[in-house]
Amino acid sequence: MCYPSVCQSVPREEGRSGEVKESPLVSRLRLQLAQRGRELHTREEELLLQHDTEFSSLRQENYLLQSKLHSTEEANSRKKGRLGRGLDGPLDPLTEGKLRLIEKEVKKQETIVQGYQQENEKLYLQMKALQAQSKLNEEAMFAENQRLLNELALTK
Repeated sequence: MCYPSVCQSVPREEGRSGEVKESPLVSRLRLQLAQRGRELHTREEELLLQHDTEFSSLRQENYLLQSKLHSTEEANSRKKGRLGRGLDGPLDPLTEGKLRLIEKEVKKQETIVQGYQQENEKLYLQMKALQAQSKLNEEAMFAENQRLLNELALTK
């Protein structure tokens, strides 16, 4: 494709038979452009091949990691089954005792958190009351300042 501004400025030679010949510069540039196009195409193919190889490698690695994960999860579930239950099914006394201790600790922590929450609510209400009182004091001081300024202006 040739743009008018470019085509008009490209030097052309006219042969004996009226054919228009391109100048050597244009021919050389066309060859360079074609060569560059081939290089880019080759580079694109190399990158696609590299991408496919890397993608395949990652897919294989992903598969291996998933199988390791599944086998580890399966081993953990078997281990939990052996530790938590006796042969006939009920919990081992040791595990049952630990479970009660954990439940007791959780209840204790919940009580502490509830106490902190109540204290926070109380302090929040106090802060709001103090802010309201501060605002009232500020308004009263502003009014007093205005009154004193007016009184001062009248005495002058």
